[in-house]
Amino acid sequence: MKYILILFIVMSLFACRSSKIVQPDLNKSYLKFGSEGGVTGKGNFYLLFENGQILNFSTTSKTYTKIKSVKPSRAKDLFSQTQNSGFYDLNFSAKGNMTYRIESNVGGKMHVVSWSDQDKASDAVIKLYQELNLIVNQK
Repeated sequence: MKYILILFIVMSLFACRSSKIVQPDLNKSYLKFGSEGGVTGKGNFYLLFENGQILNFSTTSKTYTKIKSVKPSRAKDLFSQTQNSGFYDLNFSAKGNMTYRIESNVGGKMHVVSWSDQDKASDAVIKLYQELNLIVNQK
């Protein structure tokens, strides 16, 4: 019985690991992407930094949580893909029930493109958005 209790306590400790809340340096270059809206109006965004660090930002809690890192070379590829997708040439801002957004802060220059299910951005920007979400969801 004592061993079962110890095993239960150890398993509980591993199950209750805490997320690491951080305060990012938003002066560094990053790509921010995600969506907001729907019935609750909540938003969920991710920030990818050039060093590969990925943070999650929830509009509900207003906190940044470190969720994972990717290789810096992969992050740089995504920054390059942002440049090559025509993202910086697109001046598009649409809101809808669900609004999707990519925000770039590179070298102190901010650029934002947002779209909805009804008013879509270019295919290249939507593909970029899918690529960015893919790195968050890969294990």
